[in-house]
Amino acid sequence: MQQLDGYHIMIVSKYFSTILDFIKLQFVCKKFYNNMEKFHYNPVTLTNKTVSYFPHLETLHLYSRCSQTFGKKYIYLKRWDKPLLSEVKRSFYKTVVWFRVPYENTLDPAYATFDFKNVSCTPLTMQICNGEIPPIVNSLKKECFVNNTKTGLFRIPNHITSLGKKCFYSSKATSFSLPTTLKKIKYYCFSLCSLTSISIPDSVITIGNSCFYMCSNLVNVTLPESLYQLGDYFFNYCTSLKTVKIPPTVSVLCYKCFEHCSSLSSINIPNGVLSIEKSCFSYCTSLSQISLPNTVNNIGGGCFKGCSSLTSVELPLLIASLDSEVFQNCSKLPYIHIPGNVKVIKKHCFDCCGKLSQIEFCHSITAFEESCFNGCCALTELELPKTVIRISNNMFAHCLNIKNVILSDNIVEIPNYCFNQCSSLVEIHIPTKCEKVGEYSFSLCISLQHVSIPDSVTSIGNYCFYNCVELKSVTLPCKILKLGENCFESCSQLYNVQNLNKIGSFDKNAFVGCYSFDISQYTKQKKAEKGCSDKQKKGKKGENTSKKGNKKH
Repeated sequence: MQQLDGYHIMIVSKYFSTILDFIKLQFVCKKFYNNMEKFHYNPVTLTNKTVSYFPHLETLHLYSRCSQTFGKKYIYLKRWDKPLLSEVKRSFYKTVVWFRVPYENTLDPAYATFDFKNVSCTPLTMQICNGEIPPIVNSLKKECFVNNTKTGLFRIPNHITSLGKKCFYSSKATSFSLPTTLKKIKYYCFSLCSLTSISIPDSVITIGNSCFYMCSNLVNVTLPESLYQLGDYFFNYCTSLKTVKIPPTVSVLCYKCFEHCSSLSSINIPNGVLSIEKSCFSYCTSLSQISLPNTVNNIGGGCFKGCSSLTSVELPLLIASLDSEVFQNCSKLPYIHIPGNVKVIKKHCFDCCGKLSQIEFCHSITAFEESCFNGCCALTELELPKTVIRISNNMFAHCLNIKNVILSDNIVEIPNYCFNQCSSLVEIHIPTKCEKVGEYSFSLCISLQHVSIPDSVTSIGNYCFYNCVELKSVTLPCKILKLGENCFESCSQLYNVQNLNKIGSFDKNAFVGCYSFDISQYTKQKKAEKGCSDKQKKGKKGENTSKKGNKKH
């Protein structure tokens, strides 16, 4: 501070943010005492109390709509209709307005001495200027060129710094020439317009959500290397878009960013990307392969859902789970390698992946959620990692060609519909720690012939083996507490059921339609056992009575 003279400290103080900074400076040393007297304009907002600190003020700068005008009436100020009763009145050579005002407001002769630095173009401006953007304007406000019928190239002047919400919504222009002064493009700016190609300059630092939403003719786009994310619905339904170069500065691909880009055949995701949000590439039906960099630590639910041409995926090493529906309906995906950090594969993750025939698991997975491999018709055999402790409903349902599944020994429940309609399943080893077999868990497994249920199982759900037409023999657990309703219904070839006599009672329809199984033998045996037990009870009663009689005598 000691090396700065009065002139240089004045230059520095232009960047002060409050009047207090100026006041404190005057107490630093004597040579700075008259600093505010050197200014002919106010570098900070002034009030009745502080205007006297700048005695040589000639030009008044208004920095916000709440600024005090000292007697000058300006209709665009927030408090213009409620002037301060005690407001100090001052006259100025010129008034400079820094906050945004519409172009039509600047045309009023009452503001002839006003210098407007931030003028916006509105739909009314377009009516006044016959569709031409005035030179004084530096931003286009919302819906400025909505439904504009001008075709071909639309040139945006070099003085424009911002494009507002829905600025060119449903415009007929096929291409745009954007200025290097442009910094902001707000959401829905070009949505539903007819553009076929666009190059966004590097000066642009933010682009709003849904910017190119439903630009169905867009083929080529060049993005600036200043973006840090591609927002929600960014290229959603850009059905002609074939390829996009994502800038290396981008770290997030947001919700439904490329959804329904049905012509997108390839895309290179740079190393800087950390997160790919929900449904980002869903229904990109031409996307055939994708490699995700190891920087990615999050893949959102439904990310590649419905990518019906996808044949190759390389997953990053850092992800801890595969979210819901990530690869649902990827009907041509033949192989997947699950990285080592994945602990949970969530519901419908590989649902209806009809060509998926090989899955390479890591040894850290602990749980599979609902319908994880539902409808994976190409799977023929599968061995789950030993670390798995939980599988869920419909996990292998409709896997029509699966013949053998090796389950982890730590699984305690076969949930509802787990193997429903696995029509090629020949055998299944139920883990020795399993306690429950759920409803419809093996229903319509028409190739299943023999089942041995371990003694750890205490409950077998309703319709568990419904319509297993090839099932011939079943070994039931010795300590079973519940045999569900219609448990073996329509198992027409079932003839041998071990340990059935150890079950106290079961639903009368448990074996309905089991034409090869003679339930009457079990009934007779049960009655005989009951008769013996009744006699034993009566004998014990008689003995007790005689003992009591002897005691009396």
